[in-house]
Formats: sequence, C-alpha cells, structure tokens
Amino acid sequence: MSGFNMWMGGVRGSWRKGLTVRSRSALRHASGVVLPVSEVDFSRPHIIGADELESMLLWSDAEWNRHVPSSPPPISAVYDAMVDRLGPNRPSPGSDEMKSEFMICHSHQHFLNHGAFGGCLVDAFDVAQIWRFMCESQPVAFIDRLLFTELARTTRYLSKFISCHPQNLALLPNATAGFNTVIQSLCRRHIVRRALVLSVGYRSVRKLLGRMGVDVVEVEIEYPVTHPQCLVEYVRQNVEGVDLVVVDHVTSNTGIPVPIEDMAELCNLHHIPLLIDGAHGLLAQKLALNDMKHQPSYYVGNCHKWFCSPKGAGFLWVRDDRLAGLEPLVVSHGAAAEVRDDGFASTHTWDGCRDYSSILAIGACTRFWNMLGQSECRMYMHKMAWEAAQYLASEWNTNVFLTGKEGTEEGDWARKTPMHNVRLPGQILSSREYEQWADGRRGTPGQVLQDLLFHRYGVEVPVKTLGGSPHVRISAHVYSRMEDYHPLVEAVKKIVDAEGGNG
Repeated sequence: MSGFNMWMGGVRGSWRKGLTVRSRSALRHASGVVLPVSEVDFSRPHIIGADELESMLLWSDAEWNRHVPSSPPPISAVYDAMVDRLGPNRPSPGSDEMKSEFMICHSHQHFLNHGAFGGCLVDAFDVAQIWRFMCESQPVAFIDRLLFTELARTTRYLSKFISCHPQNLALLPNATAGFNTVIQSLCRRHIVRRALVLSVGYRSVRKLLGRMGVDVVEVEIEYPVTHPQCLVEYVRQNVEGVDLVVVDHVTSNTGIPVPIEDMAELCNLHHIPLLIDGAHGLLAQKLALNDMKHQPSYYVGNCHKWFCSPKGAGFLWVRDDRLAGLEPLVVSHGAAAEVRDDGFASTHTWDGCRDYSSILAIGACTRFWNMLGQSECRMYMHKMAWEAAQYLASEWNTNVFLTGKEGTEEGDWARKTPMHNVRLPGQILSSREYEQWADGRRGTPGQVLQDLLFHRYGVEVPVKTLGGSPHVRISAHVYSRMEDYHPLVEAVKKIVDAEGGNG
C-alpha cells in the first residue's frame, strides 16, 4: 500500500479527535461534554466595530477584566479540560500521550516534516471548530457583538507570549501576508528601491521584491556556515546603498538560526529598516521583542508551524517608530478614509468578513505551551533534532549540515534549531531502485526521491540539495522520539543497496 493510501486509511480509521456537530444548537467535545451554543452571551452593550479594537488593546489588565466578560462557556469548557488534563500530569515529550495532543496521524506514516506546514494541537483545533460553529449559527451577533472583543483578547494573549505591546501587533492569516504588507507599503511610499536578502532566505520574498520593481541584492552564502556571526558579516559587507534588509529568523531550507538581534544592531547603526521573516520563529526560538536591546523594524510570523495553531493564523509586529503610514494590504472598516496613524491593529487585523477561527484559537496554543513550559519544550525540540541528525549521519556515514563542538559558541548555536539537514549517501541517486522509480517521473531529483520515500516507505521528509549534494531535512517537536527516525534510516539503506528496495 502506498504511503498516501496508508495515510488516508489512517485518517478514516482513527478520526476520533476534535468536535462533531450534534445539532444546530450544540457541539460535542472530544471528551464527550456537550457544549450548548445557547450559553454564549451575545448581549454586549452595543455593536463593537473594528475601529474600537485599538482602544481595547490599550486597556490595562485591570480595565480589561472590569469591562470584558470571560470567554464564552464553550471555549471555557475546553480551557478547563486542558487544566484538568495537563495540570496534574503533564505528558512527557515523545510519549504516546504527547503524540495524542496533536492532530497528526502517526499510525500510518512516519512524519518527520513538521517544518513544512506544522501540526495542529487538538485543543486548538477544537477551539477553532467552536468559533466557526458559533459564527455560522448566529453570524450577525457573532461578528457585530463578539468578534472584535475576542480579536482583542487574542492579540493580548499573543503579545504576552512574545513580550510586546499589543498595540504593535496585528493578527494576519500568515507570515506571507505580513511581509507583503510591509514590502508593498514601503514600495508604494517609495521608501525601498534596493533591498538585501541572503541566498538562504525564503524565495517568495525575492519574487515579491522583484515584482515591486526593487533592485534585489542577493548575497551568496558559502557552505558550510560555521559561526552565527558569519551571517552578520555577509550583511555588513554588502549593506552600503541598501534601503531594506530582509532575513529569516530560521532559514527554511537549511534550518540555520539567524542572530536577529545582532542583525538589528547592524541595521539600526546604518539607519536601514530590517524585516525579519519569522515563519519558523514562534516557539522554535526564544522571542521576546520588548526585551531586545536592538529591535528589528518589522517581524512577521506564522502560528501554524511550531506554535501549532490551525492553518490561517499569523502576525505582524512593528516597532514604534515604523508604525505611522504602514498601509494594510486590504483597506476595510478598521482604517480611516485617509492614510494616517489611525490605529495599527484596527487597520490591519480586520480585512473584511472571513473565517477568523484559526486566529481565535491562538489563545488555546498560548495556554498549552505555557502549561508545558515554553523553554522546556524548545530545549527538547532542539535536543531531539540534533541527536536524531547525529544518529542519521552515523548510520549513513555522512555528516550534518550544521555542526560544531558542544560547549563552543558555534557548537551551541548549531544546536538551537528544531530542523537539521543530513547528507544522504552519495550513491542514492544512482541506485537501481531510485532509477527505476524516477523513470518517466517529473520533478527534480530531490522531489522524486522525496516521493519515493513517502509512497514506498511511508516516510514524510523533504529532500534538499545543498552544496550539490542531496540532504534530508528532519524536524523534531515535542511529540518526536528517536524511534521515529529509524524507518528513514532503514529506507535509505534499502534504496542505496544495489539489491534493495521493494521491487
């Protein structure tokens, strides 16, 4: 059975997670608790518009608690269940109990690619389903009387998680929407004519800059990258005459953690705006924006990757001195008729009537990670990814892309990422099984090999070409354990073996 069919069979056979609609008036939580929508209080004093979002973000915690009721009963029921479940006996990282906290179906695939599109927490999925159900059951009451209060609540939750002022934060569908907002606004105002990016950065940023008519200076990064300051030095040597610098927090293909505060110090010294693409930043790296001595100008992030929200949740943070004049991608009721400083969150968060349920599920994620401990979870992810990468390299007699001696600055830096690339045996692309599989198939050698690993061996892992050699990029999260990587080791050995494979 192919990897895809195995996965689909697992989805059909084990779909017990999440919520089911019992009627038009109630939901049944996975625990069996019925959550009646009739208990939701829609009777707010007045209709709350997008333009009021800003004022709610400026309230102190005491003012918020005085003016705003707690989350609706169906949402509170999920939060209470989280406390009951996670409070006394927190699941251990890598345990079966921890795996069951995620929507990912592990029973019919070996999932090593969390870095691609993340993996949603069951609690966050449940909360999103409740919000969606509540919206569609009473659309006007939900949007006019409840939604903007809950968007303010969610913004406040996330601002505390990343240590920033809520009025500097806008909730968006994803990081791509964030860097489009920043770059398109800067280009329309003729602030950016020449931008610097690194060759290891996310490719769509270069596409956007090119389409906006910006002269792109792409700095080629030589491998291996042996020290974090190497990346800062590359920028330092090429920053002259540049209007914008864009770098990743963690590079997508290569998993390199970028020292963003050092980058910010350099760019601030030269009075050049710095945009951080933090698609792989939230939870995977320590992110405390107000604690930074040197702040970037802009930071965009995804919530669905390492933070594990449902798909469709991201954010844009903007430093105080860069807030004025930043235009939204979509102008709607939260914005004033003229371009001015009319409230950053109000202007950017509401872009029209759409499904905000994934964004409203951010609160479930902040609760989950705070209960488990952000630092503890991050340390486990980094440690597991490093140890798994070393194990693969040892079994294949190859090497890990990022390396360094433990206890040294470069060695400790190389270990601070939940993604690692491991070089595959050189003969894998000339093996009999690969050549038979590749015959007549479209795609790059890496894409063809990735499909072979998935369809024949049930291993979901991306294949990247770095320095001319094929690598697998493995990910690790709190549900990962060493035995998860054994099938990948054996699959590669079988493919490389001249007589191996599945026929």
